[in-house]
Amino acid sequence: MKVKKRIIWSTTIIVLFVGIIVINVFFPFKVLYRQLFKKNDFHIEISEPVIVAQASEKDEQGWGYFQFPRMCYTENGNILIQIADKQDSISTYSGKYLYYITEDQGRTWRECKEGDSLADYTLKMKNGSYFQGPELEDAYKTKELKGTRPRYLSDDGNLQLFDVEETASIPAAFMAAEYDPKAGRTISFESQYSWNGRERSVINNLLLPDGAWLYHFKMHSPHSIIREEDGSLFAAVYGYGSAGADNNADRSKYNVHFLRSDDCGRTWRYVSGILSDDVCNEKSEGLCEPCLSVSPDGQYIVLMRSGSENPSYISYSSDKGASWSGTREFDGGGVDPQLLKLDCGVTLASYGRPGVYVRATDDPSCVSWKVANQIDLCGTDVESITADTCGYTSLIEIDKYTALLAYSDFNYPSENNPNEKSKTILVRKIHINYNY
Repeated sequence: MKVKKRIIWSTTIIVLFVGIIVINVFFPFKVLYRQLFKKNDFHIEISEPVIVAQASEKDEQGWGYFQFPRMCYTENGNILIQIADKQDSISTYSGKYLYYITEDQGRTWRECKEGDSLADYTLKMKNGSYFQGPELEDAYKTKELKGTRPRYLSDDGNLQLFDVEETASIPAAFMAAEYDPKAGRTISFESQYSWNGRERSVINNLLLPDGAWLYHFKMHSPHSIIREEDGSLFAAVYGYGSAGADNNADRSKYNVHFLRSDDCGRTWRYVSGILSDDVCNEKSEGLCEPCLSVSPDGQYIVLMRSGSENPSYISYSSDKGASWSGTREFDGGGVDPQLLKLDCGVTLASYGRPGVYVRATDDPSCVSWKVANQIDLCGTDVESITADTCGYTSLIEIDKYTALLAYSDFNYPSENNPNEKSKTILVRKIHINYNY
């Protein structure tokens, strides 16, 4: 009898020991300890900058040239960076872009050449293809709306909003694209969006292309759309006017809205919105440039700009974007804010203007954040907020503890002549280092 008891106890101990090892593999105890007792007990290590590319003399002139970096993974695990090389205007949406690639996680970069893939591998859809976003079109001078009374006219007359029903002659669809890895090519397809209260925007007599709500995914970040568990695409977009049930929105300001596609981007339906007049002050341009992520505890998070010198705002959804609550100021500034969840449980945020900043949290709900880390820039002009950097950033994961940050520095020493300053696109590694 005693022998049987010993065998039972020995077996129990062995089973418990193996169980502890298995549990620790899938959910390390140090991670559990951090989440329960040591939130945000880590520090950020920021590497020295690496030059991606520097502007030519002609690109030094004018706002928009050699600015607005955007990174994504492409084939073979390479990282691609897109840089705007055009005027920053709604009439140049489809303007020139420059592309650079790294095959060693950001240590060295080269300009893309013929044969390099420019496909964005961020969003793999249910059909096996990767969503590439809408195909960019320039806003154009319109004659179709002459004689049609706008629903809204701004005080200065620059902004006009028209009912979609009154502009039925203009197609209610736009072209989008997907990359088919099996075929090795990008395929264009027609995409439609439909919801009550749609409005067409005319700014300075320029009609924004239909589907403009979705253009900002491609123009700002691959992080403006997330792939949900069932394969649907959930998008954060913005524009003037209102949508869905939000017909009382301040039409003179930007408002953020959320759309969902269940058919690989072929159609989009309205889900919810966050209105600027519920949050922003009178000087704000409204809520815009939204970035989406999912917190470690499963909440949807959106981080938004409200102006060039105005605060950034963060909001949370516990019902997969059907409603949003707790919208609050995130920081005193922040254009084109970015969010990135690392596999170690830390979520990063980057944003700019004035300057460039990185914040981090390992709070599973992403409510409590560390104080922002400021990225060193070479500029010293405190009179102008756009003299040193465009403030637009991009984040991409390198490994579970490390991200790559891309940004611009307008006064970086030229590689050809260190005594001269040049518009430069730089990257730095952001590494999470726990204190225990």
